[in-house]
Amino acid sequence: MSKSKVQYGSLTVALITLLIAPIAALVLRNRPSDIGLPRYGESDLHRVEGREENPALRALSALQRGIRSRDFWLLAGTFFICGASTNGLIGTHLIPACIDA
Repeated sequence: MSKSKVQYGSLTVALITLLIAPIAALVLRNRPSDIGLPRYGESDLHRVEGREENPALRALSALQRGIRSRDFWLLAGTFFICGASTNGLIGTHLIPACIDA
């Protein structure tokens, strides 16, 4: 069984990603203070203490606040319409119409 060029390309991209991701995780920082820089727009350096709050609870509380917001529902509705039209109409009807002889 021979592999196509697409499979070799996919494997190459996956391998490069697996090699670069740990290096990037070691080099990249979350805050400017982690590398001794002040926050953008400030002249002096303030040390930001890490929060001890559970990240999952922070995400759920942010979602709870967002659900009550009108802006959230406007964005969610427009993303839904865009996704439904792309996946439903274009993928289902346009592509087969372009292939038909």
